[in-house]
Amino acid sequence: MKVFLSLLFWVFVQQNIIAQSNIDFNGWEFMAWKSSKTSVEDSLKAKKIEVKDDFDDPAYTKITRFTYNDMNTLLYFDSLNQLSKVQQIKDFSVIYLDEANAFFDRVKQNLLQEYGVPHVETHDTSAKIITMTWNLHYTNFQLIYDYKYKIIDEFGCCSYKVTINASPVETVDIHIDLPKEALLEHLIFRGMLAEIYVEKAMYEAPKYENFLMKFTIKNINEKTIGVDLSDYWRVIYPNQWGLYEKPVREDVNEQQIIPNEDFDKNFLKRKYKKKELRMIKPGESFSYYREWNGSGEKPVLKGTEKFVIITVDGQLFITNGKLLEQVKLLHAEEQDRAVVLPAPIVYKALNDSSMIIEKF
Repeated sequence: MKVFLSLLFWVFVQQNIIAQSNIDFNGWEFMAWKSSKTSVEDSLKAKKIEVKDDFDDPAYTKITRFTYNDMNTLLYFDSLNQLSKVQQIKDFSVIYLDEANAFFDRVKQNLLQEYGVPHVETHDTSAKIITMTWNLHYTNFQLIYDYKYKIIDEFGCCSYKVTINASPVETVDIHIDLPKEALLEHLIFRGMLAEIYVEKAMYEAPKYENFLMKFTIKNINEKTIGVDLSDYWRVIYPNQWGLYEKPVREDVNEQQIIPNEDFDKNFLKRKYKKKELRMIKPGESFSYYREWNGSGEKPVLKGTEKFVIITVDGQLFITNGKLLEQVKLLHAEEQDRAVVLPAPIVYKALNDSSMIIEKF
């Protein structure tokens, strides 16, 4: 097995060890997704959790309510009466901001311990809303804290709110007829504003010693987004490649970049307002190419080697003028970062250098 790293000066990072059973569980807590409403309620009763009586309103027949971890918990069921979504809510009245802050910190620490660093974290200071998102293999978790001062009713109820949303990851049946392009792209990241893909191919371009890879940013937000592509090291890029007999990395020995946490958020928003970022309209995409910053050696399969595995790394800054999304892959899952290319190795020609991120 051969492994090649980028030549940038890196700092070794000791990642948090997260219990694999928690991350890989196909469900929420002790309930599997698509469990029937009857089996879910039976499991709640077995754990001596009291289920609140359903309302007479037919609109509520697909929801099971109870209290769990000191939060009002709602289980939603689809048309087949299968578990499809979970929402937990904790409200605080207007005079209990300190208690709300403490509760949010406790919930956040529990999720960090359970699932590691979130894939996306945003802080809307004007609306006073903090959002943290974990995109796991089977489940998407979202923690939202609304700490804005407001009067809901004459009693000051529900001024501050901590919410946890959990939903299953949408999967695609690989047996259906998919466009050829869909099978050639690898999803790296899905956030609130954008999705990021890398093409499962290596490119060659004139004047470039190393191979390049094509990255595509798709706007999934309802507003135009701006992406900062001005810095060679503040984009997503190929970080390491290796030759393997199996389509998995048996031994992982990789150095990754430390994301820049001390950046000027207002500066990025000003650049958005001046349209000095790469602007992408809703539903549209933009692609760029980035080279592997290595020694110039090309992947060549020999003997029993059947796969080239390229891991991607980096960071990216995206905004819609209001929300800011920092994409960082330091703690991303292996299946998100590892791009598997089976034999035979094919290089594509890239003659247009206008979309290549240059090193200055």
